[in-house]
Amino acid sequence: MNIFNRIFTIITIFILTIVGLAVVVLPANLQVASGSVLAAVESIQVSLRFAVALVFIIVMFLLLWLELRRAGSKTVEVARSTGSRIRITTSHVEERLTQQIDALGGVISSRVKVGERDNQVVTQVEVVSSPGLDIIAKGEEIAAIVRVTVTDQLGLKLFGKPQITIKAGKMKAVTIAPSSSITDGSSDAKA
Repeated sequence: MNIFNRIFTIITIFILTIVGLAVVVLPANLQVASGSVLAAVESIQVSLRFAVALVFIIVMFLLLWLELRRAGSKTVEVARSTGSRIRITTSHVEERLTQQIDALGGVISSRVKVGERDNQVVTQVEVVSSPGLDIIAKGEEIAAIVRVTVTDQLGLKLFGKPQITIKAGKMKAVTIAPSSSITDGSSDAKA
């Protein structure tokens, strides 16, 4: 939304500058131009004007909602702390979970995404596992690791169940290169 805000602000300032200069420098010409625009709009059917007005209102409410909605927090408060308020960054939680999950057998790679909702941790884990692995059992193991790491090790609250997506990796074909010490046997006959 930040990029959109900058672009929208620049365009708005540009348009307001042009309109402001036109009002100050050419007020008579602006009055004639605005009168002709209003006459053109008045000639359009009423139902079409209401449809355009409805679309305009929806777009404005959407922009207002995007501007005012609360962005996800980058920190989560530790639930177990009693004497003070301790907050942990979501990036630290992501790193810790990635280390724990990558250390599991059968996991080729993992990608962890952590967010915050109502001061609780929301987790999404994508794992690529080795082929032939029991995916359901591995998913349960990963979910248990996420719960233990978030709640027991870091002292945070978990929002709902961890979302685990597992994709079985493909076997890479292993090719054996011929060794230079192996020959076709004709050199052995000469020796």
